[in-house]
Amino acid sequence: MGSRSIVKKYEIELDLKRSSSNRGFEVVDGDTGNQIVISLTDSGSPVSLTGQRVLAVFSNSNGTFMQDSGDANGGVTIIGNEVIIELFPESVAPGLVECELQIYTNLDSEVDRVPVYSNLVTSAKFNFSCRRSILNDDTLQTIREFPMLMKLIELVLEAEAQRADNESIRVSAEDRRVANEAQRVKAENARVIAENGRVTTENTRAAAEDARTAAESERVSAEKSRVLAEKQRISAENARVSAENARAAAELERAAAESTRVSAELSRESAELARRLAESMRSSIIRGIVQPDTSPLVGNNAVDATYLAGWYSYDGGLLLVDSEVSSEHVKPSGTIRQVHINASGAIRYRTGTFKTDTQIDWNSWVNMLQQKEDVVNKVTDISESSTHTQYPSAKCVYDLIGDVDTALGQIGSIIGGSGRV
Repeated sequence: MGSRSIVKKYEIELDLKRSSSNRGFEVVDGDTGNQIVISLTDSGSPVSLTGQRVLAVFSNSNGTFMQDSGDANGGVTIIGNEVIIELFPESVAPGLVECELQIYTNLDSEVDRVPVYSNLVTSAKFNFSCRRSILNDDTLQTIREFPMLMKLIELVLEAEAQRADNESIRVSAEDRRVANEAQRVKAENARVIAENGRVTTENTRAAAEDARTAAESERVSAEKSRVLAEKQRISAENARVSAENARAAAELERAAAESTRVSAELSRESAELARRLAESMRSSIIRGIVQPDTSPLVGNNAVDATYLAGWYSYDGGLLLVDSEVSSEHVKPSGTIRQVHINASGAIRYRTGTFKTDTQIDWNSWVNMLQQKEDVVNKVTDISESSTHTQYPSAKCVYDLIGDVDTALGQIGSIIGGSGRV
């Protein structure tokens, strides 16, 4: 009867999200009887792996190796939430060995008979150590020089380790140097660009400064011109004010003179009217009471007598001849006035100027006089009810002019201080 195989079994607990505290264990390089039983949980709750594909991925000093539950000879068996791994010699190597589980779910299809899953979940890692066996392919038979050789080997290994460390340091330093050089070149390029920008800005600033200096010179010159123009303006304004004052004074004098002229003109017109009235009264002085020959005054007979200027009585009335009327005149002319008392006792007065191309006769005088103003229409007062047929008396006109003089005098006394009318 055959004997049972001896298996070294290591049980650990592994969580999907966080590392678990497990007792460390060690395997021997080259052994084929190692078995790892992993209980998989999620925050302490068991995770069912039935029907899932699980890959155990190992990282060791020789590289990376995988054992697959989807492979019949993959050495991975799934029972519930447990993953049993028959540890292959290739999965370990002397030194630290790390392991994680990759769990594939949701089988979608197969490509060339290879299952394709749409979901992958990777567990937390766990590790263990591996040592070489005392007897291995590199074991030598002990000789006297063995301790010395081992010491030399140890020194060589230490020197190689030191060399490797130094090389790593050198490579790291070189990488830093290259990175620093690249940074320096980048900084230098940025400095050159910045310097070019600074030079351009400086040139722009210098040009702007030149323009500012030129503009300042123009401003100073313009300011001097403005000051000079302002002085000229002030001088011209002073001259204008003086001229305006002189004009105002002259205007006051003109207004005063105009007021004086208006007053004198009114006085002149009043005097002229008085003169005319006096002249009329003077020309109305009766030369004498003369009874003219009545025979020439009958019908349309021409006047063949000579009448000097003056008053003449006729047929109960008076006739005033302002200028001589004679039949000897080829073209008699003159002014006549008639004063006559009607049978009713009303006094009728007419006056008129005549000029004819033939000898004047009585009917011509009568017709002319009838076309002149009738004394009946004479009024002594003027108001808004006056008519165009009426005419004012001399006294009425005088009273009206006297009122105007009084009003103008009052106006002149009120505005006399301003010199204006």
